[in-house]
Amino acid sequence: MVLPRRSPSRCMPLHAVAQPLLSRSRRRAPMEVEMNAQSVLGMIHAQELLIVSLIRALPPDARRKVSDEFHGQVELAEAPHLSDGHDRELTEAFRAHLRKLSILLASCS
Repeated sequence: MVLPRRSPSRCMPLHAVAQPLLSRSRRRAPMEVEMNAQSVLGMIHAQELLIVSLIRALPPDARRKVSDEFHGQVELAEAPHLSDGHDRELTEAFRAHLRKLSILLASCS
């Protein structure tokens, strides 16, 4: 099927095209997203992979600086005063991911 071509003077402005799309999406009920520990850890793992690939693209001296700074942040995150204890399993898993990423960054530099 071939659509007829419109001349530039007969084209609809962008806001006229986008408005019906926006109003339709507002009518839908909002999606409820349940964030359990496994989905959070999956997101953290994906971020690990992204960060490592971005850092590998940096020059060696910049990689070393980033690695040193991140290692300092890991030490701060492992401090006992930051643990509130309400979700100990998730906190420990997060710290394990941080340690793993710190080791990966150290190996890149």
